[in-house]
Amino acid sequence: MRILIFALVLVVAFAFAADDQLGAIRTAGSTGGAPSDANIYSQTYDFGNLLNGYSNYSAGSREVADDFELTDDNDVREIVVWMIWTGGQATQMNFRILSDDANDSNPATATEVWSEGVPCVNVDTGDTNWGYVIWETTCTVNADAYPELTAGVHYYLTVQAEVADNAYILVSNHAVADLTWYYDGSAWARCDAAFGEDSDLFFDLSGELTAIASTTWGNVKTLF
Repeated sequence: MRILIFALVLVVAFAFAADDQLGAIRTAGSTGGAPSDANIYSQTYDFGNLLNGYSNYSAGSREVADDFELTDDNDVREIVVWMIWTGGQATQMNFRILSDDANDSNPATATEVWSEGVPCVNVDTGDTNWGYVIWETTCTVNADAYPELTAGVHYYLTVQAEVADNAYILVSNHAVADLTWYYDGSAWARCDAAFGEDSDLFFDLSGELTAIASTTWGNVKTLF
């Protein structure tokens, strides 16, 4: 009886719908992306470190968030993420940047400093998984809407695809600093609570500066 109760507790703990995540790796791929010279922060895509995909489509009110810090004051002009589309592809991604003013590493209590629907272009990476093509989604921020960010501030980037059909943003095995967070339409949960795994979001931020210094915390995170 105790075993049955324990099993039920586990089911409740991870009681997210089946379409909230893609699940375990199923097929092989080939290539990975490379950060551009304008990158000011990078956790760029690497197929060898691919872990899962989390639902993040607007019709389901889903969002995914991960943290970052810049080493210099800068604005963000381009955001790149990696996606799987189950239906129509987004031409716009909804982004928010939150400041962890509460210092509790929780996007639910962070302060929004910028939000924008940003036009995007999808390019086939040549990789496949879960029976879907993996797409590199590049989003160019309008010049009058650049978020101006401060070095050393703990931020969260939240990402949502503006589509009616379910879509998944790709995550890697966790390496350094805080974990990915998932919003299921009603509440935020950290990836270990939501899916029973530790993950980081694949994403690149580009601005005016060249690549981040090799000794920074942000660059350490990109090495994994």
